[in-house]
Amino acid sequence: MAAFNFPASPSNGDTYTLNSVTYQWDGAKWVRYSAAVGAQGGTGATGAQGAQGHQGHQGLQGAQAHISTSAPSSGVNNGDLWWESDTGDLAIYYNDGNSSQWVDINTGPRGAQGGTGPTGAQGATAAAGAQGNAGAQGAAGPTGAQGATGATGAQGATGSGGSTGSTGAQGATGPTGPTGSQGAAGAQGDDASLTTSTSAPGSPSAGDLWWDSDDANLYVYYNDGSSSQWVTVNTGVRGAQGAAGAQGAAGAQGAAGSNGSAGAQGAAGAQGATGPAGSSASISGNANNRIITGGSGTNLVGESALTFDGNNLTQTIDASQEGFKLYSSTDLYPTIEANVNRSNNGDHLLELLGKWNNSTVCKLALMAGDDTTNKDNGQVCFFTSAASGNMTKHLTLDENGDLCLGTDASSGKLTVNSGTSNTCATFISSDAGAGINLTDSNARSSIEQNGTTLKISSDTGGQYANSDIRFQIDGASRATLTSTGNFGINDTSPTSQLVVKATTDDNPSIRMYRQSTGGDVAALIWTTGSGNQAMINYRGGGGNEGLQFYSNGTSTMRARIDTSGNFLPGATNSYNLGSSSLLWNNIYTNDLHLTNKGGSNDVDGTWGNYTIQEGESNLYLINNRSGKKYKFLLQEVN
Repeated sequence: MAAFNFPASPSNGDTYTLNSVTYQWDGAKWVRYSAAVGAQGGTGATGAQGAQGHQGHQGLQGAQAHISTSAPSSGVNNGDLWWESDTGDLAIYYNDGNSSQWVDINTGPRGAQGGTGPTGAQGATAAAGAQGNAGAQGAAGPTGAQGATGATGAQGATGSGGSTGSTGAQGATGPTGPTGSQGAAGAQGDDASLTTSTSAPGSPSAGDLWWDSDDANLYVYYNDGSSSQWVTVNTGVRGAQGAAGAQGAAGAQGAAGSNGSAGAQGAAGAQGATGPAGSSASISGNANNRIITGGSGTNLVGESALTFDGNNLTQTIDASQEGFKLYSSTDLYPTIEANVNRSNNGDHLLELLGKWNNSTVCKLALMAGDDTTNKDNGQVCFFTSAASGNMTKHLTLDENGDLCLGTDASSGKLTVNSGTSNTCATFISSDAGAGINLTDSNARSSIEQNGTTLKISSDTGGQYANSDIRFQIDGASRATLTSTGNFGINDTSPTSQLVVKATTDDNPSIRMYRQSTGGDVAALIWTTGSGNQAMINYRGGGGNEGLQFYSNGTSTMRARIDTSGNFLPGATNSYNLGSSSLLWNNIYTNDLHLTNKGGSNDVDGTWGNYTIQEGESNLYLINNRSGKKYKFLLQEVN
């Protein structure tokens, strides 16, 4: 069934239909649309004063009730009630998620006024004549002589009672009495609450109200002595007034009957015969408060280790495994029950104490829960005492089955508060492995320790494809490891082995850190099954500093960018820039320095060192070995 969603700014006369029910805006609230109201019937005569009303419930907690001829517009909160004193209609102030408005509570149309009601109630019937006095008790027979611990003599028969006086004749009906005065107002009720929702509230108290915003019905939470349930408030359609019955004639008050005479005295019972003498019995070891147990024959024993002082039953043991034991030789189970009526949340219902030399050092307590109205929930708590300390509650099994260690506030089925200790929990296995399984309705994952290996497994049994492990911070996934081995930073569906994604439109980065700057700082290495294939390494000191490039393994540096930004070959006169088949398109340079020192040319077998520089109109060549300078002879072409 759909929930209400009234128009935000209705005009007077606008209608709104939901769930086959039509409402109309009257300028102040939404009123359930119905047929015309019938004409008002004549007023009936005043009836007799009724009995005082039952105790009423206290007013709604938080919500207010307004009584006026027009809709309140200020100081109004969601759930407030307004009784329109002109029409007697009751409305609730309801917010449907988009707007707030007064909505007529689901009451049917008023039936036509019935005829005049009957006159006051029939006068009281005359009192019956008084009961005749009972005959006097016959005298008891004399007590037989005391036998030696014999049975008591039989009781003498009771004398017969006097006859009952006759009942006085019924008086005629008296005249109708005057109308009674107004009954006293009912006492103030307990706290109640009003809840507006589409489903019944949880944990209600007797007398609470609930307005169902789906169908606009009002319910009260009612306890009939055996059970509690939500009962709809009688807001159905009012039937027409039945016709008034004819007034009966008032009878005159009858006179009281006369008192019956007393019955005659019964005769005394005969003396009972003396009983036979009982067997004599002896009690050995008896003393104050000792419990008597059976011995051999007729002998009884006062147990020195088992006493009862009127308040406490005490057993003193002299060997281990002695004490209070319950046995059953059949398929039955024993019960120890403590039935108490405590008043407050946390009150103890039953305690099992452990004392060491008269000092309580541990305790198991069955405790009352927080429902002090129905008194139907509870907790099991464990207390211990540190050396020279006080009893402290350490473990609670609450009314929801949640286990709390070091706290009473549950955050799930297991809540652990270690206080000032940094170690909240330790899990130990004497086997070669230790694990924690996490299982939901679909799959099982685990955290497992095997020797020196820690394993974190998603879908441990491998039942489902496309499982992953995600690391979340502040509710957002910051790293994801997929079932294919791809790892994404700020990416939940990485399509490569490593994806680094910035959280904003910014440059993502990977930083590799070493504490000192000397020697090799960090390297990125490419490896196959045949070994290392290539590497980019940064060297901060010790020679060949800068960003180094390696290929065909990681032992020979091919080139580097030094710390001044120069791009240098890994060795002199060893590597080419381009090849005979792969040429660079253009080379843009300032001066061009040429040398083949350490080698020779193919013409005269010598080596040289030259620099080519550009002038405004000429191109110059400098011999760096002789210091001589030349210019190229250039011929202009069109």
